[in-house]
Amino acid sequence: MLIGLDCETTGSIHSRHSLVQIGICLPNGEQFFSQVGWDVFEADPESLQVIRMSEDDIRRGPAALDVERDLMAWCESRAIPEKSLVPVGWGVSTFDLPFVAKTFPEFKKRYLSHRTVELNAICYALADVKCYQDELRDFDFWKRCAKKAAEFEANAAMKIAPDWHNAGYDAVTSLLAFEWLRKIVGHPSPSSSRFAPSNAS
Repeated sequence: MLIGLDCETTGSIHSRHSLVQIGICLPNGEQFFSQVGWDVFEADPESLQVIRMSEDDIRRGPAALDVERDLMAWCESRAIPEKSLVPVGWGVSTFDLPFVAKTFPEFKKRYLSHRTVELNAICYALADVKCYQDELRDFDFWKRCAKKAAEFEANAAMKIAPDWHNAGYDAVTSLLAFEWLRKIVGHPSPSSSRFAPSNAS
């Protein structure tokens, strides 16, 4: 089962910093989101500014053990098979999963597959080999368009307002970005004038 997964943290180094938000989105649109609180933690001020959380906000969050218990119960209530969840995200295997393994080891052990879908890797694979509007496009174009398409779909179909660097929102849009990129991969010439409908009377 492909799931959107995203974490927000107090910094980029999982051995030093702490996970403070987790978001998961299932293919049917169901979502799990929680903040995670810590009494003692190391924080990079720039990271806190990006995620719009203060140190006091982090101290007020629920304990990691309580969040993991709620997350496990959420999975159980949806009859999710063990080792079946394949996280989709931007840097999900190199950034998010080390924080998840450190913070929620039982959840990772029981439910997460060893597989992941790296959206950055898909965009790199498309760069300079796939056309859009009959022109070859680079990595930045594909990443920007995937995020914009996901943002549009989240707002139009799910009525979710943009809220980047919120783990819940980013989990939803990661899954939507993958769906858009998968359609791009499967289309012979996305948004090409050669595929425009004729104006037959």
